[in-house]
Amino acid sequence: MLERVCCDIIGSKVLGEMIIKKSRWLGTLLNVSDIEKSKAFYSTVMGMEIISDLPTHVVLGNVTEYDALVPLLGLQYDFPALVAGDGYTTQPTGAKIEMSTKIHNTQIYFEVDDLDNMVAELKSIEGIEILHDIVELSYGPRSMRFYDYDKHIVEVSESFGDAAKRFLAHGFTVEEIAERFGDSVNHVQQLLDDE
Repeated sequence: MLERVCCDIIGSKVLGEMIIKKSRWLGTLLNVSDIEKSKAFYSTVMGMEIISDLPTHVVLGNVTEYDALVPLLGLQYDFPALVAGDGYTTQPTGAKIEMSTKIHNTQIYFEVDDLDNMVAELKSIEGIEILHDIVELSYGPRSMRFYDYDKHIVEVSESFGDAAKRFLAHGFTVEEIAERFGDSVNHVQQLLDDE
């Protein structure tokens, strides 16, 4: 779908008009060193469904509340070769990259139904490094972070609905929860009603 968008206006002078084609975000691709180990972790421990399973590329997703399977995460073995086009394209791209670990500039985020149980399971898995234990975020939910096998940062958190229930059980009013979340009373009540 094309939309006309007026660009910057300086004073009364229009700098131009351009046509923007909207894009669709379809997921994130992670470089992994062991495709089978990573596939097992994200499908078994993190509960994602395998959508596509090729020798060097796996796509995983989650079923939404609308019963739609949404691709969210791709796992790619030998990412530098993919970027260079070695065996993946009809001609080499000429691009050369080196892979690094613990670059700390991205994070994968999951909401889980039982954070305490998930953290206990993660702590029992060899090769999973805990970045920090469970903390309560200033805006409400509890969360923890860890490194997966390839040192990607992964955050697991309780949902806002679960956090709202927890605050309610500790004697907070809906208004106090809304203030803590930085949200409306109506939305917090909806979260409590939906759970």
